[in-house]
Amino acid sequence: MNYVILGGDGKQYGPVAAEQVRAWFQDGRADADTHISVHGRNAWTPLHDVPEFADLFPAPAPPSGTVSAPAGAGAAPPPDSFRVGQVLGATWKFYRQEWWRLAALALLLTTFFILLFLPPGLNFILPLSLAGVMAGGFCVVVQKRMHGKPVRLRDWLAGFHKSRLIQLMVAGIFTTVPVCLGLILFALPFFLFDLFGLLGILAAPLALVPCLFLSVLWVFTIPLVATRRLDAWDGMRMSARLVHRRWWRIFGFLLLLGALGLSGIFLAFIGVLFTAPFAATALLQACETLATAESAP
Repeated sequence: MNYVILGGDGKQYGPVAAEQVRAWFQDGRADADTHISVHGRNAWTPLHDVPEFADLFPAPAPPSGTVSAPAGAGAAPPPDSFRVGQVLGATWKFYRQEWWRLAALALLLTTFFILLFLPPGLNFILPLSLAGVMAGGFCVVVQKRMHGKPVRLRDWLAGFHKSRLIQLMVAGIFTTVPVCLGLILFALPFFLFDLFGLLGILAAPLALVPCLFLSVLWVFTIPLVATRRLDAWDGMRMSARLVHRRWWRIFGFLLLLGALGLSGIFLAFIGVLFTAPFAATALLQACETLATAESAP
């Protein structure tokens, strides 16, 4: 099996055999966060998440006196890796060190997003097209800082890089459309009461169900496309795999993050620059936790 790696300059190197990838790692040309893909699949994953190269990153030895559970039919199934308390705790630990950088990035992206509404005739198209691009840039910066890597100026607008731009635009549109469509279908009977009547108003919440289901199912699409360099469709499929067995817990988690992000409005609006980045970082932390657990051998 041959592999292709993505260099720090954005260029692809390969295809090469696994032995060559190991040699590059030993020479320092690749590290744990270097993105790698099986040749021809275009599914990018950090090197440390690929089972074939797990020996390059040995796990720490268990504490003295720890007895391993026996393998086989009697072994307990692995616990679910998604724990809301653990995700929020890890996010808070990171946020305390990086709050000023996250607030500055949120201010930059918010200002840019507001400017997108100014061109006449494009008030809806531009924000819808570029929302995923800007969110992807945020994810790239935060992930690099999570792994202790320095952030350069170009990383702040990483979503606009040619290797990510189109896929993030597509991902942003497809993950935003269900929300917009659900809100439109929900509000329509209220604005056209003479046409739909009372029955239409009572049935309006039903229009939200499929839209809400898809929105939660695809919630990790943009982080996956941005940080793992997947194409939009693969990102949507991977997000669905990560969410489907724990849909209700992810939904509750998103409600909590939404309430937390909006709570900054009560602090003279400027608080949003602090609460919204925390909520977005927690979402990325959850995505990283689940994606890493899924790719573990």
